[in-house]
Amino acid sequence: MRYERKEMKKIVLILFACFLCIGYVFAQDRDDEKPSFIGGALNEALSPFKALLTTSKRLDPIVVTPARFEEPSLSAGKNVSVITSEDIDKSHDKYVPDLLRSKVGIVVSDIIGNGKSTRVDIRGFGDSAPQNVLVMVDGRRTNQIDLSGADWAQIDIDSIERIEIVKGPQTVLYGDNATGGVVNIITKSGKAKKPEAGVKYETGSFRYNAFKAHIEGGSEFMDYYGMVSTTYNNGHRINSSLETIDYDTKITVKPADFANFRITAGYHRDWYGLPGALKPLDINDIGRRGSINPQDRARTEDAYLMFTPELRYDFGFGETFFSADLLTRGRRTNSSNPLWVMARANHIKTFAITPRVAFTTNFFDVDNRIMAGLDYYTSKDEINDGWLAEMDTVIMQKDTLGLYVSDTLQLPFSLIANGGFRGEWAYYEFDQQASVIANNKKRPFEYAYDTGLAYKYNEKSSVYATLSRSFRFPVVDEWYQSMYTDWVTGRIAGGLNLDLKPQIGMNYEIGIKENSSKYVGFRANYHIMDVKNELYLKSLPNFQQNSVHHHTIHQGLELAGDLYLFENMVRGFANYTYEKTFFVGDDFAGNEMPLVPEHKFSAGFDLRYEDCFYFTYLATYVGNRFVGNDLRNIEPKLKSYARHDIKISYKKYGLEMFAAINNLANVEYSEYGVMDRVQTSRSYYPAPRRTFLIGFSYKI
Repeated sequence: MRYERKEMKKIVLILFACFLCIGYVFAQDRDDEKPSFIGGALNEALSPFKALLTTSKRLDPIVVTPARFEEPSLSAGKNVSVITSEDIDKSHDKYVPDLLRSKVGIVVSDIIGNGKSTRVDIRGFGDSAPQNVLVMVDGRRTNQIDLSGADWAQIDIDSIERIEIVKGPQTVLYGDNATGGVVNIITKSGKAKKPEAGVKYETGSFRYNAFKAHIEGGSEFMDYYGMVSTTYNNGHRINSSLETIDYDTKITVKPADFANFRITAGYHRDWYGLPGALKPLDINDIGRRGSINPQDRARTEDAYLMFTPELRYDFGFGETFFSADLLTRGRRTNSSNPLWVMARANHIKTFAITPRVAFTTNFFDVDNRIMAGLDYYTSKDEINDGWLAEMDTVIMQKDTLGLYVSDTLQLPFSLIANGGFRGEWAYYEFDQQASVIANNKKRPFEYAYDTGLAYKYNEKSSVYATLSRSFRFPVVDEWYQSMYTDWVTGRIAGGLNLDLKPQIGMNYEIGIKENSSKYVGFRANYHIMDVKNELYLKSLPNFQQNSVHHHTIHQGLELAGDLYLFENMVRGFANYTYEKTFFVGDDFAGNEMPLVPEHKFSAGFDLRYEDCFYFTYLATYVGNRFVGNDLRNIEPKLKSYARHDIKISYKKYGLEMFAAINNLANVEYSEYGVMDRVQTSRSYYPAPRRTFLIGFSYKI
């Protein structure tokens, strides 16, 4: 252990030295009209191709996720990327995770193939990715307190204004689940828009049909947006259909310059099949589109209401901003297996209040932005699970209280310092009412901190380094597994696992955001996460329970670049992700984390003509990786795959017609695979082959 700490200190010193060296090299030029050292070198190298290249019009985006208030991306000192409304419009993707597939540092696995059960992994957490990536919608946490994580099927892609992705731990500001990163989705509001109404219809492979309608508009007094949608997808496998109904609205009332009051509300219902995994013998017998569970079904009903007052005023010492989210949410899920006479019903009720205040001051000519807040959540999960003749009934409650403060300092010499601290208390109660009577409680406490330094070597570019401590509490059904009778031994199994501990991570990152070249922009970062007590499902022969791995290392390199051609009519892009996650010590020392590919690569180009014709080509390669639960790394890996997608659209006079072909080469592959409970064989969830989509939309 002492040796490992020494090695980690060496790595930190090397990263810090690299940061200083990069800053020194780039500090060649302080004239904003001239490129940096590296920007000038790129311009000179590309000068023979000036007839093809065009000066980039990209601007430093304003983001809210890294600090929970608006600030330029370069000032954040974080690894931030933004998917704009234009990117979303021309993607013609059906589900939000499809937008993330090609992004650097993100691995997407659609298990069923209909968008309902999708895992988004940031920083290599494999099977536990849903519990380590926090998904926010307009500041509202969508992650549930159980293993289900965020339900991507509830987020309509056409209601989104933009998506901000912050990779790396954001625990100080967002608390639990933000250990790998945060995906913050900002929906449309109608702000500064004339009244508009629109409809959209699309259809595609496997009898996919979707109809959507919306209204939006804005005035000095009120902004509004409303959407209704219904979709049906028969699925590429037997019993993999998905049918959804969604209603969402956002209304912002602005009675005064210093006050806004926002109400967001939504209702979602879906019905879907659970086709299950296929073993190699099953694929030989019934094919990749078959199912061994043709009658397993499930449904979801989810509704939320959130009220957010916002006040902004200058008290003389600097502008002060106050806001608070008051949230209530209820979700019901039901699943059944008629063949085995089994069923499961969950009802999760959540209430939250999250007040926060931020103010800007100036001390000795140093701008100082301070944010402080409180996050309180209380959730109760009522579960009925098991054989219909002998159901297990348990009520599981989780309450959390988090207090945090963060600060951003605009220092001399174009330096920006960030820092923050969070303390969080959690309370769990497990009230088992049948078939075994028991009541257990847990009261863990954890803290997190974050420090960072960024150097803007010109107005468009910066280098940064961060050091942070993060944590994640177990979700309720990691602490507690429903009680059941082991048919082999006749003993009662399951219950509360008192050996679990909160997951702790020390995180180190250094990166660069280079945008000073006229024609090229690129971003790069290297990161290390030293994790203790990583929460994971441990499966050994005849043994399975939620447990902790005492020590794991997540390290990676992320590279991304853009090239601009022909007066910005063509944009080329490419990115590469290297991620290595492995166990240290214990029975699995040196083994790789299952479901984490070591290499991922994406590239493509966008073509725009006369602001009415759009074409996109995208290629994505995902390397091989061990199947889920294969902690011993003894089974063959999931095969690598490469898929090619093309999108085309035409817009004129409010009418848009579009088409898309995904997996153009008709490749057979699986994005997800798993070892069975007794670790005797592996199973796969085959992904769709070539699919088509066509549709139109009209706005008035």
